[in-house]
Amino acid sequence: MDTSQLAATIVTWLSPYLAKAGEAMAKKAGEAALGQFKILFETVQNKFKSEGNKAAQEALQSLEKSPDDEGEQKAMAQVLDEALQADPDFATALFELVKKLSEDKPSVQFITEVYGEAKVDNIINIGHVDKLEIN
Repeated sequence: MDTSQLAATIVTWLSPYLAKAGEAMAKKAGEAALGQFKILFETVQNKFKSEGNKAAQEALQSLEKSPDDEGEQKAMAQVLDEALQADPDFATALFELVKKLSEDKPSVQFITEVYGEAKVDNIINIGHVDKLEIN
């Protein structure tokens, strides 16, 4: 299991949950999926609190305040990666949560917002593909 990839995935999924976009996500993904994101967040939060890891707690709080900030996301991913590497049981628990969420199709649908005069003809969400040709 690649802990840095797992950490990046978790932060990517938590950011919209923490933002106001989480409300839109709740409508789209449904209450069950939102509950899973809450469990994911609380698992990370509780781990950092139980260890008394102030730097990790501060990184999570910063992400909560600015979930769309790429710098905060990267900082949180790094702190989370370190925690995952240090505790294989924690890594396994989060891996299982991420696996469960990824199997729940509404949970991982994209939220797309179009602004101004933009026109969108097609949006394609591809979960897995070996070869893709678009003509």
